Order: sequence, then C-alpha cells, then structure tokens
Amino acid sequence: MTEYELLYLIPAETAEDEVKKITSQVKNLITAGGGSIISDSLWAKRKLAYPIKQSRHAYFWRTEYSSDTKLNTDLTRELKLLSEVIRFMIVDRIPAELRKAQAEAEAASEAEAEAKPVMKSKPVEPKTAEPVVSARREESKVSLEDLDQKLDEILDQDIPDR
Repeated sequence: MTEYELLYLIPAETAEDEVKKITSQVKNLITAGGGSIISDSLWAKRKLAYPIKQSRHAYFWRTEYSSDTKLNTDLTRELKLLSEVIRFMIVDRIPAELRKAQAEAEAASEAEAEAKPVMKSKPVEPKTAEPVVSARREESKVSLEDLDQKLDEILDQDIPDR
C-alpha cells in the first residue's frame, strides 16, 4: 500500500457541526475503499488568495492515509460530488523515515563537496597596459583654414549629370 496525503478546503462559513460531518464523510470514503487513515487534522483556517465558490476564507483539512491507487480514483470522483468541499488535492506522501534519509544523504553530499580539495592555480599576473599612441590621430590634425579651402574646392566642382 502507498501512503497519500489529501488536502481539502471547506468554506469557513460552514458550521462546526457540518465541518465534523464532512470530515467524517471523507474518512468513511477512505476506509470504505480499503484504505487506512494515518492522521487527520485541521491544518489551518485561512483567507484564500481569490474567492472560490463565493468563499473568501476556508478550513484547510489534511488527511494522511495509506491505500491502493484504485481508491484515489474513487475518492476523487466522490470528492467532486461533495458540494461542501470546494477544492482538494491528493499527493504521494513521503514517509518520515525516507524523508529523514534523504535529508541525511543531501547533507552528506554537501559535506563531501566541501571536503574535496580545490585545485589552486597560480595567480595570473595582470598585464600592464601600455599606452598606445595613435599615429593616426596626430596625422589627422588639420587646421581650420585647410578644411575651409577643401570645402570650397568641393562645392565649386560641377556635379555630373547622371
């Protein structure tokens, strides 16, 4: 059997008696389908990011259970029919032992990466930039009088017909 986590929302406008009735219906759906409930609790009562079926606040109810995969399809169908449940989500649950083992393995790999010696290379000496003297710049200095004379020559020429 695989472990799953069911999170469903019940509108906050619902009376406490009705909330208990709805949660017991969900529990009965799981147990009737051959599943066993691991834990069942009110996660939070929160304001929703956007209204869902005219509700701005909702109870977030969390149920962990173990079952066969076939139960999930039946449970999904039944939860869609319950008008009191405005949203729900079923995900695979990672058992605490596996979650702890994954965290330890991740920490060990990080420690191993830090323990590996890092190859140090010789520091590269920056090359000093030598000032580049542009010969072209010095050549291109032309007096203003020479420019005026050249401009007059160009303007005096006749433009050939095309």
